[in-house]
Formats: sequence, structure tokens, C-alpha cells
Amino acid sequence: MRTLFTAHQTKKKNKIVKQLMKGQVLISEPFLSDPTFSRSVILITEHESHGTIGYVLNQQTDFAVNVLIEGLDMVHQCAYQGGPVELESLHYIHTYPEISKSTEVLPGV
Repeated sequence: MRTLFTAHQTKKKNKIVKQLMKGQVLISEPFLSDPTFSRSVILITEHESHGTIGYVLNQQTDFAVNVLIEGLDMVHQCAYQGGPVELESLHYIHTYPEISKSTEVLPGV
């Protein structure tokens, strides 16, 4: 993935940036040959010297959120597969700052 668009600038003018940062959105090149990230849109949630964490935003699964998380019966939206790492864990992107152990990636997210 070569082209990076900052999430803060998508409503204005898209800007190509050269440094990876938390809160950026990576959009894979249309002809990327790696099937794992082909046509992927990835939100970078952490970028430190020890590594980078990002979540694929556009790989929908066949599962609903309420099936994966007990007690969320009112959430019938589809879950998305965030990438090829830690497939046994569940992470979610939300807008609820009161949830403990949340990490703010962008203002309000």
C-alpha cells in the first residue's frame, strides 16, 4: 500500500502523506497482488517504534455483532473482519468514550 489519506482530510481535499500516523486511513492500490489486503481500507489505530496496529474496515463477515457478543441483543449489524492477525480476539471501533480501556484514535472515535 503506497497511498495514504489522512482521515481528518477526507471531507476536504485528499492529501498524500509520507509518514504513517495513528488515525490515518490506508487505501490499498487497486492492483495490489497480496490477496490479504487486496482492495482493503485500513484504519491505523497505533503506530509506535515497536509496531503498527490497524483494522481493515471493509471485510464484512457472515456474523452479526449480537451473535459474537453476548448481551448486545439490540445490535444486529454485521461484524467485519479486521485483518489476518489475532483472529481469536474481538476488537471494535466505537464512539462511546465512557467504555473502559478504550483508546481514542480520532476525536470522538
